[in-house]
Amino acid sequence: MLAKEHGLIFFFRSDCPYCHAMAPTLKMLSDKYGIEVLPVSVDGMGLPEFPNPRDGRAQAAAWGIERVPALFIGSKQTGDRAPVGFGMMALTEIVNRIFVLTGTKPGDNF
Repeated sequence: MLAKEHGLIFFFRSDCPYCHAMAPTLKMLSDKYGIEVLPVSVDGMGLPEFPNPRDGRAQAAAWGIERVPALFIGSKQTGDRAPVGFGMMALTEIVNRIFVLTGTKPGDNF
């Protein structure tokens, strides 16, 4: 199952309106499908949906993340990661990109 093998890494900033708009979508995706979302803040502050994020200032710099929101998918087994997208994305766009990146066919178990 996709949700058991992968997780999402959500880079955000607490004063970013696009991050605030995207956070409920990612929370719903996590609640509905069981895919883990790791919230990573580039300013050390949380969002209502993710009040206790990891401090990701150093990680964002190391990964070359210059703008947020930024969403990555990572393999829990290998640690490999790939960008899902940067900027505001709708739920269908996120799901479609996850399917493409993981080779999951629509209709397969999420």
